Amino acid sequence: MTDLIENQKNWIPYLFITLSIFIAYLNSFQGIFQFDDHNVIVNNNVVHSWYAWLEDLGHGIRPILKFTYTLNWTSGMGISGFHLLNLIIHTINALMIYSLSLRLMERVSGRRKAIIISILWAIHPVQTEVVTYISGRSSSFMAMFYLGSLLLYVYGTEKQSRIFTYLAAPVLFIMAVLTKETALIFPLALLLWDLTQQRWINLITVIKRQIIHYGKIPLRNLHKRPASLITWGMPIPWQGDTRMLKMRILRPYL
Repeated sequence: MTDLIENQKNWIPYLFITLSIFIAYLNSFQGIFQFDDHNVIVNNNVVHSWYAWLEDLGHGIRPILKFTYTLNWTSGMGISGFHLLNLIIHTINALMIYSLSLRLMERVSGRRKAIIISILWAIHPVQTEVVTYISGRSSSFMAMFYLGSLLLYVYGTEKQSRIFTYLAAPVLFIMAVLTKETALIFPLALLLWDLTQQRWINLITVIKRQIIHYGKIPLRNLHKRPASLITWGMPIPWQGDTRMLKMRILRPYL
């Protein structure tokens, strides 16, 4: 009976975090397609059918991200489906932040702090874009694989499991890079994590444990110039509108 109560207590923070996020972002379902959404989703035939998505494999960029757009477009749920998936992804990320925070603190005394950290991270205004802005999914979806890979690496290190450390974690890392290229900095996150876990660190041991993450960095799409990535995200008119919008926002602070 005691074990059952303890297991229920372990799930309460996850439920509380999930409910907090859904309440905070409930009005995101009123959002519409805007800016990048038109070129990346609405006017992009590649994500309008599974046949088109399969044909694009090996030619375009960010295939896993396009997979989710295709899933939403063909689901029949309309724009609500896009917003729902964005919210689910963001919630998963917050729950992983909670799990990682617990590992940085004492299991019991740090639980309350970990809850606060994850909720503040999840509902902070800076996170609004990845939830309410459909194309902002590129960042949150990448973060889901990024955090998942880190969590599996940490778990594998704790349990001394080669499967988690050398197989599962690198696979999620590759998926993160195929979702958004900024995930390439992930090996540095592994190094920082190991540095926070122990005062004295055997650098050779850490390098041996992490080398597979460096070796599996996908380079297939890195030949593309940054300009081509921007063009893929926005047609020329939208790029101009976005630059003007950013200037209007920044002007009061200059």
